[in-house]
Amino acid sequence: MRKWPYIFLALLMGACDWFVPKETLRSQYVNRELQAMDWETVDQFPLFKNCDETASKQNQKQCFEQVLTQELGQLIEQLGRVDSLVISGSYTLSIIVDAQGQCLLSDKNNNRSETATEALFFAELSKAMQQLESISPALKQGIPVATQYLIPLEIHLD
Repeated sequence: MRKWPYIFLALLMGACDWFVPKETLRSQYVNRELQAMDWETVDQFPLFKNCDETASKQNQKQCFEQVLTQELGQLIEQLGRVDSLVISGSYTLSIIVDAQGQCLLSDKNNNRSETATEALFFAELSKAMQQLESISPALKQGIPVATQYLIPLEIHLD
């Protein structure tokens, strides 16, 4: 009979977790998961239609980079022919593939000041990039996410 108060007290102490609101427990779980997540990598890279989504992560990345480089090369060649622009130099393009699969030119970096011809060229390139074929966005735990890529370019349209 003397054991009953101790058993009751032990059960009462253990039941304290039962009174914690579910929202608090859920937010604690989400915070733990967010801290454990690697935010620097994605589970699946953005993919063009001709890239295999069942391929390994490294093959997906290579396919995306190859197709993007080919598309950029074609766009630059078309812009050079159509607008008869004379532009030459080394550039680093900052390309963002957003969560909807749109390819955007966010910024370009070069080592010298930009001329009016270069500004016109990159404005036209930015417009043309928005017309690229549809891209499946990158996935992180099954959720589409935006990703950014830095692409070095050597342009000689003389």
